[in-house]
Amino acid sequence: MKERQDSSIQFHIAEVLYSVIVLLWYILPLAAPAVGRFDPLTLSSALYGMPSSHPGAAVLVSILAWAVPVICIWKIASFFLHRTVPFLADPGQFLPILLNLLTSGIVVALLVLHMLSVAHTPKYFSTLPVFTYVVAAVSLCWNGVFIVRLIALDSRRDQAYREYLEFRRSSNGRERRVLSVVLQRQGIQRKQVLTFVPMILVIIAVMAFFLLRDFSGTIRAAVDANGAGLADRTASVVKANPGDQIALDDYFGAEAKKNQASAGQASAFRYNTLSFYLLQKTGGFDIKASTDHQLAGTHVARELTLDKPISQYNAQTQSYEFLTPVTLGKEAKFIGYVMVDYARDVIFEPYFRTQIKVFTIAGIFMYASIFLIYLFGRAIVFPILFLRMSVNSIANVLTNMIKGKVRPVAGLLEYKDRITTHDEIKDLSGEVNHMTAVIRGVIPYISGSTLQAASKDKPTSERRNLTLLFTDIRGFTTISESLPPEKVVEMLNHYLDLQATIVHDNNGEVDKFVGDEMMATFKGPKRDLDACKAAVEIRKAMAKEKELARAQGRESVTIGIGINSGPVIFGSMGAKERMDFTSIGDTVNLAARLEGTNKEYGTKTLVTESVYEKVKDAFLCREIDLVTVKGKSQPARIFEVLQETKGSADKLHRMKKVFEESLDLFRKRKWDAADKGFRSLVDDLNDDASVVFLDRIREFRENPPPKNWDGVYHRTSK
Repeated sequence: MKERQDSSIQFHIAEVLYSVIVLLWYILPLAAPAVGRFDPLTLSSALYGMPSSHPGAAVLVSILAWAVPVICIWKIASFFLHRTVPFLADPGQFLPILLNLLTSGIVVALLVLHMLSVAHTPKYFSTLPVFTYVVAAVSLCWNGVFIVRLIALDSRRDQAYREYLEFRRSSNGRERRVLSVVLQRQGIQRKQVLTFVPMILVIIAVMAFFLLRDFSGTIRAAVDANGAGLADRTASVVKANPGDQIALDDYFGAEAKKNQASAGQASAFRYNTLSFYLLQKTGGFDIKASTDHQLAGTHVARELTLDKPISQYNAQTQSYEFLTPVTLGKEAKFIGYVMVDYARDVIFEPYFRTQIKVFTIAGIFMYASIFLIYLFGRAIVFPILFLRMSVNSIANVLTNMIKGKVRPVAGLLEYKDRITTHDEIKDLSGEVNHMTAVIRGVIPYISGSTLQAASKDKPTSERRNLTLLFTDIRGFTTISESLPPEKVVEMLNHYLDLQATIVHDNNGEVDKFVGDEMMATFKGPKRDLDACKAAVEIRKAMAKEKELARAQGRESVTIGIGINSGPVIFGSMGAKERMDFTSIGDTVNLAARLEGTNKEYGTKTLVTESVYEKVKDAFLCREIDLVTVKGKSQPARIFEVLQETKGSADKLHRMKKVFEESLDLFRKRKWDAADKGFRSLVDDLNDDASVVFLDRIREFRENPPPKNWDGVYHRTSK
């Protein structure tokens, strides 16, 4: 928002500066006529005269000329009124943009109109003051800036384009102005302009070159024919009346009137002078007769003998000269010559005016083509930009999944097809959509670790310290036997989804599902706490499901959870064509065994001693037993996670205290005292784990353990 405000203020300042420059341009002809020789306010009378020969055009030019200073004054005032009337003063709104376009466009149009009407020779450009060129250049740039802003404003009407602007802003880290994007960005829009504009420029330049060259040749041929014919005809008249001065003066006087009358006729060529040069015996020539009375009777020191008509260009006078000899008698005695000369600027005035028009039209066309290509090119460019934005959103989600920043969830991969055209880009967008759908369908079947491993060049493995959590749904097999397969899958997916969501919410990752079992991993410094927190929440969620099932008269299920922490081998496992990224090792095996051990003790969540040491302050746990699982000789001390310590019930604290005291008595072979403690827990709290130890006490009373018994219980089943 602050950047937009800064941009608006900058444009307001630029508007004020431009308006001041234009107003100075209007004022200079009044204050300093020598400096400001171009007066926009009197342009109408300068072009069409007073009274006007074209009243409609004169009125239009006057209105346009006076509109500029009025708009400029408003632009200066809008600097202070942009909060009051933003729709008229804010340079980002449609009407203010249009006013800026009108101001700069009218200034350029007035200059072009004056040039087309007044510029007859190249000298025209040297008569204009430098400040006029400055105003023209600034106005052209100002006009271009607001054409771009108008196109951008129109583009923002498209919702997809607004989304693209937000995408570009987030990609660049800050908002970039439209003009800076056009000038700096090496994108497809700029390449499109840089490709087509030079091509159009070459085409126009080639056409203009050949057209002007042919026109120049046509003018020169017409002048040659006209000049040679006039000189030859005049030589014939002089030859017929060489000594009759009156006849010669009458003829040259009549030609002078014709020459004057041809002024302003496009098909006629005005010459400078038409003269008869009479050869003198003493040398040189006397101008015997001429259309210029001031030249008649003057002497020209020139040594010249002609036997045929000639034409030449006089660089000194910048004129084309046509000379025809005047001869008498059968001997063709040379007595002088007739010369007609044409000023180069005069005969090439039509060519120069045509050249100005061609260059002006070409310039306008080139200027317009830049923006038209940009404007109409949006039909090609925008779909590509929108496609890139849509693909980028999918790529970013996949990248974040691979980097572990977000968990792999199929719902995050939503491809938004913003392409509304019916072409190959639309087809490509459809292909990307199909590809996204395939990836979205695969995501639920792979773990985040597998996805991360897939981004590597070759299978890898490493040792890591992880916390493993195994769950198993109790009683599900019995229920599934009485339900159709569709209902079985629906129920199983529901329970597993509950567990997986809780695992993910506690920074864990589901490694795999095996039937109604789930394996999850936790990493990081708080992995043990996260795993135990997930276990407690899973138990609560499953308890609610149990209550709901009973309320609906359905069979209910329970859950068993085993947690262990330690080193594992973490990496790619499987065949070349089918691999998985998982964890193996004793830590994994023991966690899986603990999940099954719950059945024997009637517990819900069992953890190893390594986990207990990390969570004993946050969770209320009781020691259950010292056991060896199948395949292991070293005993493991196992604990049951009862509840989070904060807010735990008093009866659970009593259960922990009495059970652990009774367990200690049991290991010391004090059967009666241990029996009393365990039995109290069975009677008061219906504790299944205490029932297990009452059965063992009964057995040991009949068959006492050996003297070296260390209290370890050896499990023979998984």
